[in-house]
Amino acid sequence: MNTGDLCRLPRIVELRRQFKVRLLVDESISFGTLGKTGRGIFEHYGIPNSEADLITGTLEYALSSVGGFCVGTSFIVDNQRISGHGKSSSGYCFSAALPPLLAAGALAALEYIESSRGIAAIERLRRNCLQAHVEWGDVPGMELVGDAVSPVKHLQFKDRSENLKDDSRALQKMVDRAEEMGVALTSACYVEDEDVCMPPPSIRLVVSSALDDADIRRVADVLRRSAPRRGR
Repeated sequence: MNTGDLCRLPRIVELRRQFKVRLLVDESISFGTLGKTGRGIFEHYGIPNSEADLITGTLEYALSSVGGFCVGTSFIVDNQRISGHGKSSSGYCFSAALPPLLAAGALAALEYIESSRGIAAIERLRRNCLQAHVEWGDVPGMELVGDAVSPVKHLQFKDRSENLKDDSRALQKMVDRAEEMGVALTSACYVEDEDVCMPPPSIRLVVSSALDDADIRRVADVLRRSAPRRGR
């Protein structure tokens, strides 16, 4: 969520093999968005998911539920299962159960993703991401950060001021102006006292399959009209 960049998974897999380390990949954003059938970053690069020891993800973003999942080797997943057992001494680690209603909702969403309509929605999302990357990246004085196929993108100032708080205030004014024009934007928020590598201030933009060409162009127009004109 902080950059919109795709991890260099092929290179990471090479390093895993070379140094014999365990690989944990979080697919919270890529699951349901990347790959021909939405299976995530491994499908996007054409790499077998067996190259990872553990794959985790959330059920919130693509499936509109709560909770998450972990998939991996039996050695590692068995530890998750034992730690989540309510009667075990370590059951406090993962003891919260997913309500049946939300589990059923997640299963229904999975069935949709696997259907022909779901595959079409994933392809539509991919086209929207590419179009948005072009349209939203054409804002004077600003640059769009993130991979072209990523549904998460960040709009930042090309020339940042020495005081990041000044940039944050300028972006918030841009958010306010866009709201007056009927487009809801949000500034990316971070915990300044805890984040080790603080990203520069930005507006986080998220693409969905529900957008059409007119929606993307309208957002681009609002971004250009609401963007601060520095030096004037």
